[in-house]
Amino acid sequence: MAFARYAGTMTNPHTFLADLISTTEVPHEGTLSKVVFKNDQIRVVVFAFDQDQELTEHTAALPAIVQVLSGHLRLTMGSETVDVKPGDWAYMSAKLPHSVVAIEPSVMLLTMLPAPMAAPFPGGPARNDRE
Repeated sequence: MAFARYAGTMTNPHTFLADLISTTEVPHEGTLSKVVFKNDQIRVVVFAFDQDQELTEHTAALPAIVQVLSGHLRLTMGSETVDVKPGDWAYMSAKLPHSVVAIEPSVMLLTMLPAPMAAPFPGGPARNDRE
């Protein structure tokens, strides 16, 4: 199982995750999810899907990034459906309806990002002082 070899701390400010693909077993006729990293800014989850397994349509309170590590998935984001394979990357804003179907056994990395900061006034652009 791949877990953080080094957790980000004041004395060691990085994290290394070794070989997420080979250390994530795809369950027979099932779906697996495991948190591999979490701090106050992001949460990283590895998902493994057997063929024909799915996450039905849902929304999330936070924006997220999907990266396919192995296999072939069909990702629906809002009204758009795309086939995603290793090396593909997708960003989803918060509250966007989305679903995932495994075309073949697959491993996916989901990174949940911080919530966008509130707009300074109604209808105004979101403010992000970290940029």
